[in-house]
Amino acid sequence: MATEKLRAPGTPFSLSFSGSGFLALYQVGVVQSLLELAPELLKSACKVYGSSAGSLIAAAVVCGISLDDLKEVFYANAREARKTLLGPLSPKCSLLANIRDVLERRLPEDSYLVASGRLHISLTRVMDGQNVMVSEFSSNEELIQVLNDIFFQGYQDTALFLCRNSKCSPQTQRAAEKHNPTCGQPAALPFCVSQMPSV
Repeated sequence: MATEKLRAPGTPFSLSFSGSGFLALYQVGVVQSLLELAPELLKSACKVYGSSAGSLIAAAVVCGISLDDLKEVFYANAREARKTLLGPLSPKCSLLANIRDVLERRLPEDSYLVASGRLHISLTRVMDGQNVMVSEFSSNEELIQVLNDIFFQGYQDTALFLCRNSKCSPQTQRAAEKHNPTCGQPAALPFCVSQMPSV
């Protein structure tokens, strides 16, 4: 039986990591296996897509974030979520701080340059329900903001509050304006995230 090639050599291809925090550790394991068995596959992907928790895995592939650090964050978040009756939906559960801390400590200085054009993060615009792909970042802080809050309440709320009050930071204003030209107007609601807000 002849083996068919899936693609011709040199043909560009992309990788995609789906959302769902439940799959994040599985995806980390897949990336670790690929790094061990086929590192050229990860390095040669022209675009790497991520949605929700998958955006963090995609960023690890593109920017070189330590997979061991990511695993530890996921484990720490699971331990913290188990402490409360409502788990990650509890107002006492602060998963955001763990993610931001790792990103601020471990993200290489030029990550936003490396990520721009190669890392594509999926968002949903609330106003019209349209999918928006963010792939350009003007600073590491902007990249961290998107990655940290893409699957937690915050990016949407922060941008909404600041834009409604005409006090957007340059990074938030640029990110919001790229994908929502009405930012700055009272009714602007740039992006939807899937986590319930804390009370």
